[in-house]
Amino acid sequence: MGKKYSLDTLQKFLDKYKCFEELGFNEFHINVYYLEWQGNKGNIIFNDFLWSLFNKAIDLNGDYFSSTGDEYGFYFNNYLIYSNMARFRSEEGANKKVINKFIKLAQDASYQRDVCNLNENLEYQVVIISGGCCGYCDSLNNTKYDLDYYNRKPRLDVTKCTRETGCNCCTSIIVKRDKNGRIMRK
Repeated sequence: MGKKYSLDTLQKFLDKYKCFEELGFNEFHINVYYLEWQGNKGNIIFNDFLWSLFNKAIDLNGDYFSSTGDEYGFYFNNYLIYSNMARFRSEEGANKKVINKFIKLAQDASYQRDVCNLNENLEYQVVIISGGCCGYCDSLNNTKYDLDYYNRKPRLDVTKCTRETGCNCCTSIIVKRDKNGRIMRK
């Protein structure tokens, strides 16, 4: 793993990983966290500090949910955090198994975020959207599952993806339609 970032290039990191900005971090806050972290750890590896920022983001998001009860915002933020963590692990040179753990957490958060906004009077399906990453993922492209079935047994298994930098597929919740294309109501 190359040491791509340092305190001098912190802004480059923040520009690339927007989840911190979305969660209200600014350079001042991050410098304060750095000084606190350095004081607790002594001689540090800067990438370890960057990982501590991701953990701080998870903590702050938990605090956000506790104070607001905003389930949609909580899952949206988790999606941002975990997808950025996957990207950072990839940048660090992690193997796909490790990267896919973060991708799975991001996918789960995205799914939960979408479930928060469903109209209870409509029927829904989950559709898998392949990112073109491998044959396994392509074989699932545009496959649809009833929402209740997908909730019990998710069908997108990122561990089966063979893409070296991790799976880039996603799911989307869509309104279920009948054979004539009309929206199905409960």
